[in-house]
Amino acid sequence: MAEKFSPYDSADYLNSLEDIAYYLEAALEEAGDDPAFITRAIGVIAPLPEFSASSPARWG
Repeated sequence: MAEKFSPYDSADYLNSLEDIAYYLEAALEEAGDDPAFITRAIGVIAPLPEFSASSPARWG
């Protein structure tokens, strides 16, 4: 029987502003001279509610 896998999404594990900061820091370290890598990392975090300017997490 074949195993079933679901798509992996890094955003599923970014639950706080601290998680987002660590993710972005790691992406910056790994990217080297690849601007597409950074663009992809920002594309992962941009739609997250924790990253939104109107997020209650940013009010406090």
